[in-house]
Amino acid sequence: MVKNKNFTTKRMKRLFLRKWFVLVVLAFLISGGIYLFSRGDNAPEIKTPSDTLNVNTQPATEQEKTETEQHKKELPSASDTSISTGQKKTVKPIMTDTSNNSVKAYVSGVFEDGGTCTAVFTKDGKTLTKISTGFENVSYTQCAPINYESGFLSAGKWTVTVKYSSTVAEGVSEPQTIDIK
Repeated sequence: MVKNKNFTTKRMKRLFLRKWFVLVVLAFLISGGIYLFSRGDNAPEIKTPSDTLNVNTQPATEQEKTETEQHKKELPSASDTSISTGQKKTVKPIMTDTSNNSVKAYVSGVFEDGGTCTAVFTKDGKTLTKISTGFENVSYTQCAPINYESGFLSAGKWTVTVKYSSTVAEGVSEPQTIDIK
């Protein structure tokens, strides 16, 4: 059987080129690795937070004390103001949901337990109320859901507001309309 000499030569050239290509790629990767490994001292310096943290342990200067006291006077505290002036802080409850036989609301600007949340429902001169208690929730006062049973409100469009009252704050939400079917 006679082999095609031309076919065998082409095949050998391809194998030869593949081997050279693989060798060139390996040489490139090895030389890059050697370069990175030998850089050593030229590598960028990695700083930790403790490298850049400067703490002044010296006592405060008179100027720093004066600035601090001035800043304290500029920041009124809600509880301090209500106690010293005898007036309650004015807040505005926010209703977040008025569906499924409940009203949900929160009061920003106040962070306390024990305030009273009152849902006031009005329609055609008739007023109905339901009450729940406020409690601390992250950074505001959350009203426990104000639930009302089915049949509490007659069919039609009712206006609902939430009133909040505590020893230090009080206020009323914007009205919302609910449609009872």
